[in-house]
Amino acid sequence: MMNSKIIKTKKRNRIKSNLLSRFDKFVYEMIEDRELLKFTRELKPGAKYAIFGGMLRDFSLYGHKEFTSDIDVVVQQKENTNLINVLKKYNTKINSLGGLRVKVGKWVLDIWHLENTWAFKEGLIKEYSFKSLVNTTFFNWDAIVLELDNKERRLYCKKNYFNDLERRYLTINLEMNPNPRGVAYRALKHFIMNDANISYSLAQYINNQVEIYGKENIINNIILKQGKLSLNLVNMALEQIKKYLEEKQTGSIKFINPQLELKFNEDNYLNVKMENVEKIENSLSKVVQIKYVKEQLQLLDRHL
Repeated sequence: MMNSKIIKTKKRNRIKSNLLSRFDKFVYEMIEDRELLKFTRELKPGAKYAIFGGMLRDFSLYGHKEFTSDIDVVVQQKENTNLINVLKKYNTKINSLGGLRVKVGKWVLDIWHLENTWAFKEGLIKEYSFKSLVNTTFFNWDAIVLELDNKERRLYCKKNYFNDLERRYLTINLEMNPNPRGVAYRALKHFIMNDANISYSLAQYINNQVEIYGKENIINNIILKQGKLSLNLVNMALEQIKKYLEEKQTGSIKFINPQLELKFNEDNYLNVKMENVEKIENSLSKVVQIKYVKEQLQLLDRHL
């Protein structure tokens, strides 16, 4: 009988393999106009670059077909004539952190030089390498890097990375960051929309930002930035986090949406009460709704 360590290793390797397979399918099958494929091929001569963070996270969580976000690209050589020549062909702007924001077909890429990574520049992480990028992210979910060059590709992540994703466990990887309020918004989005189980330290971080900037300010800004979130949902999430911290509960906390209620009637039958269905569908992903109902049904089975 295999021990739990071997099982976990096999599981981790399988998830890694699935991620790389999804990456391949995205590049070679899912790009209708092939613009991104053309761009990456133009970069290859003499270039050392890596895909970082969100794209790989979303591929691991949801698969490549649902991906529509920006792509983070880190380049190793600061003086790269080929890169400069390639970027001249595209719509390129300076982004808020001093990197380059490039429009390639229907995709937006944020490109920056490795040594200009914020945590490196601030001296928080001493080693400058693609591998050490996994130590520079605020969220543990973003701590993943796929290095690409002419010969091979290398995937870097923390030991528990895929296990954390599978459990939807979201916590702080590196607390220091250039935009504390912004990461609080993102944490709330993951908490409400992406079925995240957030750690005590992350819940505390969110609550601290609320105390600094004010609850109304946080709510209004996150609704402005994340159009799918309603005032009621964000307010409920903040109240649940506050209660969790006040009661000093152990373990992580998961968002409970009271608009989707599961009740027992007198005959111990399950009565599913769904109010304002359209509002819920606009606020939460269908995947989260279905998973929530399944979990409640499992709880019911244990009680009957």
